[in-house]
Amino acid sequence: MNEHLEDMDVFLQTMHQLEDQIIKLIRSSDLSERQQQFILNHILVIPGKESCFD
Repeated sequence: MNEHLEDMDVFLQTMHQLEDQIIKLIRSSDLSERQQQFILNHILVIPGKESCFD
């Protein structure tokens, strides 16, 4: 049972890190504030999908 909780904790930490990285990338773009906010409101982080940011 503890192993499953540890796996879930790692998963959640990874998701948080991905979300932070995505926000940084969007905020550092040349998009307008309105465009950035639209993307942030509609983005979906998919765990396990290959990342092109590594």
